[in-house]
Amino acid sequence: MNPNYNNLQNMMQQQGIQGIQGIQGIQGIQGIQAMPQQPFIINNQGQYIPVMMMPGNQQQIQQNPFMVINQPQNMMPFPVVQNQHPQFMNVAQNPFIMLQQQQQPIIQGNPNGDNNDAIIANIMGNVALNQQDNPPKPKKDNSFNPSKNNSNVIKSIEPLTDNEAHFDATNFPNEKYKTITLNGKEQELEAKDLNNYTLETGHIIHKHNININQNNMKGNASIYVRCSNPNGISIDTQMTACLNYAKEKDLVLKGVYIDDGVSGRNGKNLKDGEIGFWKEHIDNNSNLLIYSADRLTRHLFSGLLFLNTMQEKDIDVHFVNNKIIYNKSISAMNKSSIQQELQTAEKYSNDTSEKIKGTINRLKNEGKYIAGRVPYGYKRIKVDGQLKQIVNSIEMDTIKLIKSRYNKIWNKFDDYSNDIPKKSQYYIIKYLKQWCDNQHIKDRNQTYFTESRIKTIIYN
Repeated sequence: MNPNYNNLQNMMQQQGIQGIQGIQGIQGIQGIQAMPQQPFIINNQGQYIPVMMMPGNQQQIQQNPFMVINQPQNMMPFPVVQNQHPQFMNVAQNPFIMLQQQQQPIIQGNPNGDNNDAIIANIMGNVALNQQDNPPKPKKDNSFNPSKNNSNVIKSIEPLTDNEAHFDATNFPNEKYKTITLNGKEQELEAKDLNNYTLETGHIIHKHNININQNNMKGNASIYVRCSNPNGISIDTQMTACLNYAKEKDLVLKGVYIDDGVSGRNGKNLKDGEIGFWKEHIDNNSNLLIYSADRLTRHLFSGLLFLNTMQEKDIDVHFVNNKIIYNKSISAMNKSSIQQELQTAEKYSNDTSEKIKGTINRLKNEGKYIAGRVPYGYKRIKVDGQLKQIVNSIEMDTIKLIKSRYNKIWNKFDDYSNDIPKKSQYYIIKYLKQWCDNQHIKDRNQTYFTESRIKTIIYN
């Protein structure tokens, strides 16, 4: 989403700045060498808006963490808001357990150097300067669910020949792979019959294992990586560190588990995430590689319970960045170190949660944030810098029309007895639904009203 350079050029010309010579590399998202001296903000459509157009702008800018000013210490090399894609794969395509990920837009940090507001903004999902500018959320993928006996969950995948090991269903759809499901079934499948997550994780495992000397193998291992928001340690960074560690230790990979966009707060990932599913299926007497303790979870009790389960299965948990192996032989000092890091991770999670709540409350008090969906019959606008919820006259007329029709039918039911079998709310609402369809009466999304929506309108 590129900035509106025409708007910027007009603004610069009004301020006596000729042309747009101060901006270099307009094509793509290139660096901005110089900015106009007039303070400005950038909305979610990438438009530059002079601050002088906004009432009480100085106080507003100082209090609002979602505005970025062109101060020298915070020159922006790209627009404020842009979509980020996962660096390895789409977790929503996970064939092992379905995770519902929605990519969060990024907001650059506070120009004063404090990045807390940026973190809060990302977790809140970008409270926009203008609520109408909010980008649409991606649809959730509910296409896969593990069967009861896990017959559709692939535990391992290997190419039939090394010459056909592209793991690419788009360009090499007919390449064949030997697969083994969790219930032990072996079969040959073509790439086009496997989803992207299976292929990409399988590719990571295959690429690593072919570079391990078979005579020097020291054991089997699985890798777990997690990133809940774009300000955290990236999936790429964690994966690279764990792969290098596995190579140094001559460990053969048996599994790669990725929780991208999954929170570790309150142990959520250990319940609903990839690791929550696979912890029961990791081979005994093997190894589990994790970048650091806070990547495992941000909940002390859940983390210790998980580590105790791994100990019972004789699975060594390697915290790569901490250089600590958590197993039955762990020293008291190292165990205390991991426990302390888990406790610190939980405290960070709690502090962030409080900051989010505080920010939301402040924005509510300032009239810049109203939670929830706008009810049908109303709309939200800014009045003197304050976000207000006011009547939508067009939608309110539709509400009055439906209510009036309902009351008319109820009060003069005999006139409609040939079309409605019984005088009851249920049958009248069913009739009204059909009547609205025939009259082409639609909601704000230009879709026909459902019976439940009509019932809500009548009883509110």
